[in-house]
Amino acid sequence: MDVAELLLDTLRFDQPNAVSLRERWASASKTRGLARLVAYEDCALWLSRRLKQIGCGPLLDATFLEWLNRRARDELARNLLVDAQTTKVIQALHAAGAPCVLLKGAARRATATLYPWADARRSNDVDVLVPASRVDDLWTGLRESGYELVTNPELTPAGHYHPPPLWDKSHVAVELHTSTSAEVPANEAWRRATTGGRDVMRDGVEMRVPSATELFWHGITHGLQQIEAFRLRYFLDVAVIWASGAEIDWEVIVARFASPEIADQRRARAWLAAAAWLAARPAPPALSTPYPYNVRRALRWRLAVLGRLEASSRLGRTLLEESTRIETGLGPTPAAPQAPPHARARHWLATGAARVIYRGWRAAG
Repeated sequence: MDVAELLLDTLRFDQPNAVSLRERWASASKTRGLARLVAYEDCALWLSRRLKQIGCGPLLDATFLEWLNRRARDELARNLLVDAQTTKVIQALHAAGAPCVLLKGAARRATATLYPWADARRSNDVDVLVPASRVDDLWTGLRESGYELVTNPELTPAGHYHPPPLWDKSHVAVELHTSTSAEVPANEAWRRATTGGRDVMRDGVEMRVPSATELFWHGITHGLQQIEAFRLRYFLDVAVIWASGAEIDWEVIVARFASPEIADQRRARAWLAAAAWLAARPAPPALSTPYPYNVRRALRWRLAVLGRLEASSRLGRTLLEESTRIETGLGPTPAAPQAPPHARARHWLATGAARVIYRGWRAAG
């Protein structure tokens, strides 16, 4: 029993029936590395909820189940802190007379009634879009009300699309955005976020969220800013909107794929194909690709690595990252620019060896 594929089938929207999944989990005696894989894919809360939904709890390896339940409880507790911070910040912005729109995880958690399972994710901070003309005074207002800097302000470049993040005693960071990315002008970001958006009520507070199209698009572009995009958490952020049946303006999505917002067409289409597979929805022909990202193979490899190594170890990290880079058409991870020659040589030997190992595993599989 390949437990990596079982994990995928459990999380995918078009799952086998519950009886089939229970039987497969009951026979999955070899769960070595599964906890590390779930942590790496950042899908513990999602998996915990799915297993409870299909009644698999008593059938699982006791050690893994204890770890999963503890991890899910910790993530849920963190999410509740984020929710409370979201409510507090929105109330402060309303009191300042500022229009605002929730982004990213905060928006998804606020829209779980619209997009089932959208809140089955770990959230770390609160991202809010505000008009560019108001961002300075709103940021100053939060500072004056007791919010402190999270990081050295010099780490946030001048003219960035959000000023340095702030937090209060809850230690949940808040970012006031003027845009969703460096490629989108502030006025265009505001137009997108407010066109077709809707108001939702939570904790007695009215919160504005973007349309399904904008949540879908931001999930794509936010994920593709980093190699971590090819993990389940990022795929599921988009798949959950897609699978809900919400209306997505595909003409807009297709046009944006052809814009400078997408730096690598092949990589982005491969990513979208994987999200489509998880959502059990077809991508439009205009965005189809003969090179979809193979999620099943990726998770089988990751489980093979994580059954022996920690993801945070140097070797584990290199094996995991280089496999993703190979599958997405990227070259080896660059060495640190300031590294001395001997360190750079060691880096190139390590990445080269990792690539040989992965290609050998893939060829044998």
